[in-house]
Amino acid sequence: MDDLKSSNNEKKDGLKEFLLKIIPYIHILLKNKWKIVIINFIASLFIAGYLYFLIEPYYDCSINILPEYGNKSGTFSSLASLASMAGIRVGDMAPTAIYEKLLYSESVIKNVVYKKYKTEKF
Repeated sequence: MDDLKSSNNEKKDGLKEFLLKIIPYIHILLKNKWKIVIINFIASLFIAGYLYFLIEPYYDCSINILPEYGNKSGTFSSLASLASMAGIRVGDMAPTAIYEKLLYSESVIKNVVYKKYKTEKF
C-alpha cells in the first residue's frame, strides 16, 4: 500500500516539475500569439499566390486501345498473334465491355450526358 502511495506522489511531483518547466514557454507563446498568427497568415498568402499564379496545372490522361473485330488480317491481328505466342492475351474483351468503356469515356460523357437538350421539360 505504501508503494502505491509513493508511486502516486512521484507521479504528481514529476507532473509539477514538467508544468514548471513548460509554463515559461506557454507564456512566451501567449505573449507573441498575434505575431505568430500574422506571420502564418502572410506565409499562407505567399504560398497560395505561388500555387495559384506560378505553378502549371498537372493533367493526367489515359487511353484504351480497342481490338479489331471482324476482319483479322490487319496489323493489330499480327501483333496479337505475336503476343499470344508470349502468353499475353490481347483483345479478349467482349464487344459489350468495349461499348461500356466507350460510354464512360470523357468524350462521350461530355458531349452526350452533360449536354443540355431542347425539350419541353428543360
